[in-house]
Amino acid sequence: MNNQHRHILLFDGLCNLCNGIVQFTIKRDPKAKFKFASLQSESGQSLLKQFGLPSDDFNSFVYIKGDRYFLKSSAGLHVLKELGGFWKAFYIFILIPRQLRDFIYNIIAKQRLLHKTNLAHQEQSFNIALKANKPQQCWFIHRPRGQRIDSMSGTDSCLCSEISHLHFS
Repeated sequence: MNNQHRHILLFDGLCNLCNGIVQFTIKRDPKAKFKFASLQSESGQSLLKQFGLPSDDFNSFVYIKGDRYFLKSSAGLHVLKELGGFWKAFYIFILIPRQLRDFIYNIIAKQRLLHKTNLAHQEQSFNIALKANKPQQCWFIHRPRGQRIDSMSGTDSCLCSEISHLHFS
């Protein structure tokens, strides 16, 4: 995958709110620009390590765009900007200082912990989302064991209906 055109969202794979954000993005991404991996997955852990980010902080939402990354509220606003259309208008909130945006983000992140889900429910939700929306497109990245994400140009794989292959630690 050409790093310049890489759009990857890393999310907490056991969080209903995060699941909703993934489904929201999939529904509004007709060209399947975005790929997804849970923060807990082997692919997610590899990307966190590649960017020098903590591999044990699942309270963050990470958007990787090319060789850059955005965290928390900045990640969300940049994703909305990339979705275009009406959603692009929300990017105006980037003018609010990051510390204040992330303070609000952290309050929401703490509340989402009350709504964690189990893996079986999460897989079922992803399967429903994929079948209902765009089953012909792929969204989830999967790194073959032992292979770096950035070395996968032309050989990266994604998972369409086989969500059971999405690796969670």
